Amino acid sequence: MKELLLVLLWNAVYTVFSQSISPFTSNVTVTVGNDAVLVCQTSNIDYASDTISWNRGESLIAFREELIDTGDGRYTLDLDTPDRYTIRITGATMEDQSKWSCKVHGASSAGDELWFTVIPMVSVSTTQFNTAENGSSSTQLYCDYTLNPQDLLTSDISPKPVVSIDWKRDSSLLVRKTVSTSVSYLSPFLDKYTFVDDASLSIANVTFEDEGVYTCLVAVSIPEWSTVTDSATTRLDVNVVTTAGVVTERIVTNAQGERVTQAKPTTRPRSGVVVDDGSGAMQTSAILGLVACLSQIAYVLSTLY
Repeated sequence: MKELLLVLLWNAVYTVFSQSISPFTSNVTVTVGNDAVLVCQTSNIDYASDTISWNRGESLIAFREELIDTGDGRYTLDLDTPDRYTIRITGATMEDQSKWSCKVHGASSAGDELWFTVIPMVSVSTTQFNTAENGSSSTQLYCDYTLNPQDLLTSDISPKPVVSIDWKRDSSLLVRKTVSTSVSYLSPFLDKYTFVDDASLSIANVTFEDEGVYTCLVAVSIPEWSTVTDSATTRLDVNVVTTAGVVTERIVTNAQGERVTQAKPTTRPRSGVVVDDGSGAMQTSAILGLVACLSQIAYVLSTLY
């Protein structure tokens, strides 16, 4: 009985005074450029004498009360709160993304790991409206994108990021370009749709069937880590050209829900031709012509007399 009590007493004392690190409750995810806090909850650890450390992957960041790697001045070691061995990161970069571990070494080794994910940013822009003539050999729809960080594709982070650019009409994929260590294309319509200037779309052999709303979507993914996307839409209107003038035709939905052709005539000046577009130009042109005619008659009569 005495031996059992001694064992229980020893276990109680060991439990109270043994060194420990509480398991992390979750991983940490931030957008590039934002700040982050990595908190290691400890118990019965003397940061000045016990062997405790923070590691980023295989790199030693902090040991006891000393910050070993400052992360270009963005890392700080916070020991102000009891039982918290804390790393603060200012302006997270893609290089910070890794498995971080907090460990104590000694007679009662303990530790835990968390995944620190940094999400890059992408912004896509297009022109709002585009026009093309029916029967033209090609037209282009503009699209451009910016990445944050700008050197994302050329940085040394691992695994390598992958950028994919999709052009869609409604929900149908027209063409896709994937950029990583090389460039590849995917499209069932390569004779019709091709990329120009990195992200813009070229449409060949334009017809009225090409009219509609198009979407440029850019996705940036880091395999096994994260994916971020952004998109922008643009509209293409297709016009028809006649010999009398330019008539813009487009397919619209009327109040009855029917698809109809809407036409708007515009004037194209021609020598000796007066076109009435309903704005009073015909009356003005007729008056000017009459004045010119009377002036010529007066000149002829003056030479005769």
